Amino acid sequence: MINAPSGEAPVPVVRRVTAIRLMMLRLGIHTSDPHWSSQVLEQLIEAALQPSGAQLSDIVRALFALLPEAPPGLSDTQANLIREIGVHVVGRQRRRYAAEDFSWFAQLLIDLRSKPTAAQAYLAVYTLPPALASQCIAPIIQALHLTRFEEEVKQQLE
Repeated sequence: MINAPSGEAPVPVVRRVTAIRLMMLRLGIHTSDPHWSSQVLEQLIEAALQPSGAQLSDIVRALFALLPEAPPGLSDTQANLIREIGVHVVGRQRRRYAAEDFSWFAQLLIDLRSKPTAAQAYLAVYTLPPALASQCIAPIIQALHLTRFEEEVKQQLE
């Protein structure tokens, strides 16, 4: 966790994730046809990282929670959004990303009681650190089986 400035208590993770989910709902992320621009996504991520104690994983948690509300499958528009969020979370925030623990995400995917949706599995491919993603290959591939993204994901996970 990122240390809060002195005198400022960290905002609880539940409140941070709820706020991010609300921002994401405005973009229609819970649909198969979300509407966003790179600039709007940058602003969302910047706002998400403002509260004391904020983490990149808050963004991933919020998106993971919203994706099952979308229709089954994975649309091209959803896939584009997920990849772009991956670029922001993994690529543009490298130091912060490297310092965070995403094992909670891998545990959710490995848990036999939960079956990730295709969109959630796709999110895992683009946001999980490689060492954790390699532990989750079976549930990821199973969730994306018979989608047009299956081969892309297999190549990404190699």
